Order: sequence, then structure tokens, then C-alpha cells
Amino acid sequence: MDSAQRVLLERYAEMLANAPLNLVAKGDRDDVWGRHVAEAIRVVEALQAREGERWLDLGTGGGLPGVVLAALRPDVTVTMLDARAKKVRAVQGFVTDLRIANAVAIAGRAEALARQPEHRERYDGVVSRAVGRLDVVAELSRGFLRPGGRLAVVRGADADAELTSVSDVLERIGFEAFARLGIAGAPRVTNVVTMQATGSAPGWLPRADGIPQSAPIGGAPSGTTRATRGS
Repeated sequence: MDSAQRVLLERYAEMLANAPLNLVAKGDRDDVWGRHVAEAIRVVEALQAREGERWLDLGTGGGLPGVVLAALRPDVTVTMLDARAKKVRAVQGFVTDLRIANAVAIAGRAEALARQPEHRERYDGVVSRAVGRLDVVAELSRGFLRPGGRLAVVRGADADAELTSVSDVLERIGFEAFARLGIAGAPRVTNVVTMQATGSAPGWLPRADGIPQSAPIGGAPSGTTRATRGS
């Protein structure tokens, strides 16, 4: 990260802290950099995105880690997706004001967008920081990934146990090469679970709106479409 990128991300952290919407938890507004941006920087480093790749930030919330990825990697195209239009407008405002030309925020449900030709299997990578349980994220992401594309999901201390519990489901929907990378220096216990898409996405994925969350392939409803990592 050079000095210009540091200034850019400091401005972004300030925007997040002062946004009228609850883009971060109230208790985090006094230290958005330490609690959110610093973690996102380390996650972006772990992604090792390649020049010219196209990445999707699934469930971007306030733009984490998509804005950070786009700011640090101007050679990568970043699309930030969230179902809540108000938050998407705020994030698009951030990237416009910060003049981050390689990022765009869009509103919609992953279940629908992953079936549209402009998004179906069009991404080299999907990253998700705060969207539900691992098997749900995998289902919502699978249709976006080209063959060989990578999924990276930010998890907490229970990453190994969760990956073990749903590895058979992940294989069934076309993922392999599972790995967990611990993120050193993050403000809390942070892991990135990665996997690779094999072949084309199964035609039956993703299922209809709300079904991945209410009836996960791995069993037992998740109860929410967002996790509680505070983004």
C-alpha cells in the first residue's frame, strides 16, 4: 500500500464512520480503520488477485472488502453486490467521490443476478465478508464463477469446523481445493476459507430467492442472510 492508497482508504473509513445509514455498528464508528478497514486490507492481500481479473464482493454492505480491493488493486475490476438499494447507493457514492474507477456497486439478489447472462460465470473470483453460513455463501456464489474461479469467504475462529461440516455439500455443488488461511494482524480472529470452482456451474444453482437461506443444502435453516461480523 503506497501513501496515496493509504490516504484514499483513510477517507473511505471516515465516510463509513459518518454515513447516515448503519453501514458499520455504532460502537465501531470511532475506529472504523482498526475494526474494519485494517482487516479488509489483510483479506485483500490474501486473495492474491491477478491482473485483469474480475471480482465480485457478495453482500458488500458498506463496501467491505470491495472498496479496499478496488483501491489497492486498480488493475482488477470489482463489482459490489448487495440486496439493499440504500446501501448500494451509499457505496456507489463512496467510489464516485473517491474516484475509484475500477469499482461499481449494484443492487439485487444473488439468486436472480447469478442467472443473468452478464453475470453468469463472468467472474474470476467472489469474496464475501459477512453473508450467512459457508454453504449458503457457496450456493449464492457458484453461478457467478467461471470454471476455475475462486471463492474466498471471511470467517471467524470456527472456520475449520464449519468447512469440515459442509465439505461434502461444497463438492456436490462444484467446488474443490479447500483451504483455510489465517489472517495475521487482524483486529480479531480472522480466517479466509478458499475454494475453486470445477467446471461449469450446475444448472439448478442458485435456487429461487430466499431458498438458499431458509433451506440450506447442508441442512438446518441459517435464520439470516447476514452474519454478525459488523459490516
